[in-house]
Amino acid sequence: RYEAEQRAKGLVEFEGKWMTPDKKMAIQKELSREQKEQKEQEKNKRKRINGKQEVGSDRKSEIIYYLSNNKYVYRDIGATYIELSVTYSLDYENPKFIGWDVVTDPNNPMAVLATAKFKTTGVYAEILNAPEVSYSIKEKMKEAVPLLSITWRINDFIGLKITPYNFYAKDAISVYKEIVNGLWKLTE
Repeated sequence: RYEAEQRAKGLVEFEGKWMTPDKKMAIQKELSREQKEQKEQEKNKRKRINGKQEVGSDRKSEIIYYLSNNKYVYRDIGATYIELSVTYSLDYENPKFIGWDVVTDPNNPMAVLATAKFKTTGVYAEILNAPEVSYSIKEKMKEAVPLLSITWRINDFIGLKITPYNFYAKDAISVYKEIVNGLWKLTE
C-alpha cells in the first residue's frame, strides 16, 4: 500500500529511497561522473614502462614482499630473490641499487615482472678473465653496463611461482648454484 501511495505521488524507488524521477536521474549522473573520474585517476596513476603497464603501489609492495620472503633453494641452501639479485650485482663494479620496476607481464596478464635495477660502472676484470665463464656470458654482462636489470616473473594466481625472466636473473641463479657447490666442496 505504501508503495502504491508513493507511486501515486509520482515518486520512484532508488537505492531504498523514494524520490522524484528528476532527482534519481541527477544522482545517477553524479554516480556515473564519479565512476568515470575514478577510472581516469586510476589510469593516470599507472605509468607505461617500455610499453608495459606498471602495477599499483599496493601490488608493487606485495610483489617486493614475495621476493624478500620467498627463497630459491638449491642443495638445501636458500636465498631470497632479493638476495640473489644483490649477490649477482656484486659481479659488477660499483653496483648501486636504483629501485624496482613492477609491470604486468605482456605475455601473461596474470603474472608480473619485477626488475631490480642497479647502476654500475663495469664488470669486474676477474669475471671477464675467468676461464670458466663462457664468452657469451661475458658479452651479455658487458651489455648490462651501466644499467643492470635483473627481472623475475611472479605468478600468484594459483599458488606462488617465481621464475627468472631475463638472462641476468637466469645467470644470478647459475652464480648462486656455483657458490653453493663451492660451499659443498668445502664441507666434503
